[in-house]
Amino acid sequence: MLHDLRIAVRQLLRRPGLAVALIATLALGIGATTAIFSLINAVLLQPLPYPNPDRMVRIWGRFTQPDIPRLLTSEKELLDYQKNFGSFAAVAGYAYRDANLTAGDQPERVRVYYLTYQFWQVMGVPPQIGRTFDKADDLPGASPVIVISDGLWRRRFGGDPKILGKDVQINLGPRTVIGVMPPGFVFPDKAEVWAPFGLDPTNMPPRQVHYLDVVARMVPDISIEQARADLRAQTGRWPTYWPGVYSADSGWDTTLISLLEERVGDVRPALLILLCAVGFVLLITCANVGGMLLVRVQARSREILVRSALGAGRSALIRQFTLESLMLALVGGAIGLLGASLAIRAIVFRFPAAIPRVEGVGLDARVVAFAFGVTLLTAFIVSLLPAWHGARPDLSQSLKEVSANTTGAKQGSQRVLVVLQIALAIALLTGAGLMIGSFFRLQNEAVGFTPEGVLSMEISLPRLRYPDGGPQVAGFFAALDARLASDRGVAASGMVTYLPLGGTNFTATVVAEGRPTTLDTAQPEPSLRSVTPGYFATLQIPLKKGRVFSSGDDAQAPLVAILDQRLAANLWPGKEPVGRRVRLGPPDATAEMFPWRTVVGIVGDVRDGGPTAPPSSEGNLYFPLSQEPQRTGYLAVRAASGDPAKLAGTVRAAVRAIDRDQPVGDVATMDQRLADVLARPRLSAILLTGFGGIALILAAVGIYSVIAQMVIRRTGEIGLRMALGADRGSILSLLTKRGLTLVAIGVALGIGLAFALVHLIRNTLSGIEAGSLLTYAAGVGLLVVVAFAAIFWPARRASRLDPIIALRQE
Repeated sequence: MLHDLRIAVRQLLRRPGLAVALIATLALGIGATTAIFSLINAVLLQPLPYPNPDRMVRIWGRFTQPDIPRLLTSEKELLDYQKNFGSFAAVAGYAYRDANLTAGDQPERVRVYYLTYQFWQVMGVPPQIGRTFDKADDLPGASPVIVISDGLWRRRFGGDPKILGKDVQINLGPRTVIGVMPPGFVFPDKAEVWAPFGLDPTNMPPRQVHYLDVVARMVPDISIEQARADLRAQTGRWPTYWPGVYSADSGWDTTLISLLEERVGDVRPALLILLCAVGFVLLITCANVGGMLLVRVQARSREILVRSALGAGRSALIRQFTLESLMLALVGGAIGLLGASLAIRAIVFRFPAAIPRVEGVGLDARVVAFAFGVTLLTAFIVSLLPAWHGARPDLSQSLKEVSANTTGAKQGSQRVLVVLQIALAIALLTGAGLMIGSFFRLQNEAVGFTPEGVLSMEISLPRLRYPDGGPQVAGFFAALDARLASDRGVAASGMVTYLPLGGTNFTATVVAEGRPTTLDTAQPEPSLRSVTPGYFATLQIPLKKGRVFSSGDDAQAPLVAILDQRLAANLWPGKEPVGRRVRLGPPDATAEMFPWRTVVGIVGDVRDGGPTAPPSSEGNLYFPLSQEPQRTGYLAVRAASGDPAKLAGTVRAAVRAIDRDQPVGDVATMDQRLADVLARPRLSAILLTGFGGIALILAAVGIYSVIAQMVIRRTGEIGLRMALGADRGSILSLLTKRGLTLVAIGVALGIGLAFALVHLIRNTLSGIEAGSLLTYAAGVGLLVVVAFAAIFWPARRASRLDPIIALRQE
């Protein structure tokens, strides 16, 4: 074996250019495959970092009329889940609010999750120091306590082990730190502080007010299907108990989703598509390297015959070629692993919002083992044909002439490999073209507002400083609007409780004047937003009818509302909505509990979830912030010109001028928020385009190699043809036709393969027909142009041969 190894090293060093090309090709294929597997490993294969994560589920409600596939939970529904279902060991609800943390000189915005105490039973993760809160801490009126994240503990408190028992100012109110969670525990998303919810069963909003997320842990030895059936059997009775809430026509239902599926379900199809695509790249790599090794075997035909004549057996020859392939693959695999590490870092840095569980992406033992396995498999595949042909020398031929049959077989194998590369490249180019078209379709999709030139940031006013939720809150935001209006760099500004593209909404049942309000009639549940008068102008949401809010729509004025077009058409189809009235609450509620509001305007529809989410059928209902004050919301500021991000300092100064202890958080332009929403389709389009480009280059190299070898083998024939009168054009035409024949066969197979691949990605396309002939034609056309260039160059060189020199060489 050592002797064979020395021979293999000598053979590779004898032609270093070819060895470098082979290693580079292998590194490209193995590295791309490893990088995609690393994403799949972190997102789909690694278990969640909790005890028995397979027993953790999310609970969602849903209506079919209106179409609400995932509905948050109300407080009363949460209590029912906790009391009446034997399939769950624990059920917890939570909601978040970004709050002001005052610790040191600079206030900071942190994400606080308010939880029911059962949350810690569901998670099963103990703190690294201290304790979590229990039932006593979660009672209404209990002493305020919090648990903080490891990141916050180290960032703001220097990892002080004496933090336990200290008071921290959250929204200017003291809360005692009782525990610090271990590093890496960040559930729910971006959590830094956990506080008791303190649900009061005697004072709860109606069942129609849905704002809680629910997570549960199933009891042992029960499947998710059994738990789902139990849940539906129990909640299926709710329309009988509360017909005004869950009407017969609403299609009320509940469902369970595993916590892992909840976090990665929407990205799973995209990752599997990328895995399929990178598998194509690896196959093209194997075909390309196998073809080059076949050429190398052909060049060593005389050597092989000599070794066979001197007694080398077939097993020795196979071992020799396999060892050479293994050496190439190992070096290429090592370089590919390094390249995969760099590519993974670049993807994580550039597209953090596109990858769930991004913190686990990297090279671990499983990824390295996968890369090693792919390397060995690739070495085996690329050595098959060279070893097969190289180990079958025809000793009946003279050492001066190689068997024509053997050479023909090798040529046939090369052509098959080239056809395979072309077919796979066509499939990848078609898929990449459809993904790119889908991405640009999404990017140009109208979202109902103009994100360019708008800066947004969150502001949350603490209850202790603004105990009167009405005039004080409205006064703060009115003063902020006045300061910003006086700045020349600000074209418009406005507040909104829930920003589009933010991923958060608050919904409630709406009753419309003149619409049937029987208990069996489904009522819409639009998203509710409180806004200041300048909000619509800032985001350039068009006014369709009536008017927008004004400063006169304050707490002393009659209650008013603005609807978007979807909600107006839903409430009063074919009728004039302006001047009619709406109210919140169930159909049987009284006007004293939920007062009527007059519709003063209709604005354009806004796609709150961005272009990747289907438009909501429920719409939006807007209130003046002075009539429905909320302490927490987002400020949107439109720049008069230039980069809106430069207004961040101006806004911070204006806020601090009104309240020096008031921070701002989550500062981002609306363009950045839209880019985050489009991050996943953009990443898929970029990677598929890259894979398509790699496939195109490798296919061109394969075609060039076949034609170049054909010219070398037929040098004598070409010289003879030219000596007998053939002109350069006929020689060029002959070689070009033979190359294009391979391309035609590959294109025919590739179109069929492309149809199969496109069928897999059909559901990930947006606004693009999977059978688009233009996309197929573009992919085929691009490959044919590149292939023709790869064919033309060696054919042109052959047509310029001097016939005398060609015949003398032969």
